[in-house]
Amino acid sequence: MEVAWKTLTDTERIAAWDRFYDEFDFRPSTKPQDWPGIKEPAPSITYSISSFYGSAKRADILEKDLNIKTLRAFQKCIGQDERIYVLNWHHNCFWFYPHRIFHVYKPRGWRVPVLPNGDYYIFLSTDFSFGLFG
Repeated sequence: MEVAWKTLTDTERIAAWDRFYDEFDFRPSTKPQDWPGIKEPAPSITYSISSFYGSAKRADILEKDLNIKTLRAFQKCIGQDERIYVLNWHHNCFWFYPHRIFHVYKPRGWRVPVLPNGDYYIFLSTDFSFGLFG
C-alpha cells in the first residue's frame, strides 16, 4: 500500500514556504486585526469558521464532514497519482496524495488537519493554482 502522507525534504519545505510567502504576501499573526494573513488570490472565497468553536456537541460530526468533503474536492481537482503540498507553520510539512488510502475519519489520519486549531494549515496544488488556507 502506498503512503498518503510523505514528509517534505528540507529543500522541498524551504522552497514551498519561500514561494508561498512571495506569492501570497504571507504575514503570520495571532492578532485578528492582521488577518487573513495573506493577500487573497482572485477568485477566492473566505468562510468564517468561528461558529464551529462554539458548537462542541457537534464538533466531531462537523469536522468529519469537513474532512470527507475536502478529500472529495481534492480528489476531483487532481489526478490519481498527483499530490498536493500541505504546509504547517513551524511544524512538519507534507506531500499529500488524496487518492491513496488513509484513515480519513480519524483525526490522526490527517497528518495536518483541515480545520485550523491555532496554527496555519495550508493545502496547495503543486502549481499553487488552488488550495485552502486556514
